[in-house]
Amino acid sequence: MEWSLKYQTLAKCHPEDLWQIFSELERWQDWSDVFGCTGWIHGEPWKPGSRFFVELLYPKRIDLEVMVVKCDPPREVVLLPHGQGYAAQQWVHFARDPYGDAMIRSEEHFVGSDRFKDPLVQQQLYQMFDRWFKPLAHEAEIHCKAFAL
Repeated sequence: MEWSLKYQTLAKCHPEDLWQIFSELERWQDWSDVFGCTGWIHGEPWKPGSRFFVELLYPKRIDLEVMVVKCDPPREVVLLPHGQGYAAQQWVHFARDPYGDAMIRSEEHFVGSDRFKDPLVQQQLYQMFDRWFKPLAHEAEIHCKAFAL
């Protein structure tokens, strides 16, 4: 069983600002209530084959291990998160929209459980992305303004 989720939001900053905040993995819990502890466990950060752990707090608490498949800062990262009956492939893109804002686009393909068919689970996953990427946009906007002064 596979289910896909696409998410998109805008930020009034540069894609480089988004990448700067996103790439500081150990600080994700500082700006999003989705995450607890995070950290690198293998390899050089953001290099293909490197791995990190994530304590996911929302929609429910689970521990995930994530492998970096591809990383092209500040434009794209491809991740393989898995753990506790959950596996996925996720593409995260940072780009300019036609109006000059930065855009965060994420697409994730979930596998491994029939629970992804449940509309409530699908809604919770969408909310998880919202609670992850909107605060990321906000932090990147703050970062952009701080360096523009």
